[in-house]
Amino acid sequence: MLLTAVDRDPNAAGKIHAGLVALCDRSLLPHAAAEEAALYPAAHRMPEARPASSSRA
Repeated sequence: MLLTAVDRDPNAAGKIHAGLVALCDRSLLPHAAAEEAALYPAAHRMPEARPASSSRA
């Protein structure tokens, strides 16, 4: 969508870009941060979620 707008009208591309950044700031990033705050601590307490050792017998 952004690339098509650039080809047609550089001013429209700037508006679309600004809208996408606003969407990320408003919706996606807060959601991702909340998800990480809930999931990562729980995963760190699970032995099966820890990295596997590189040396296996």
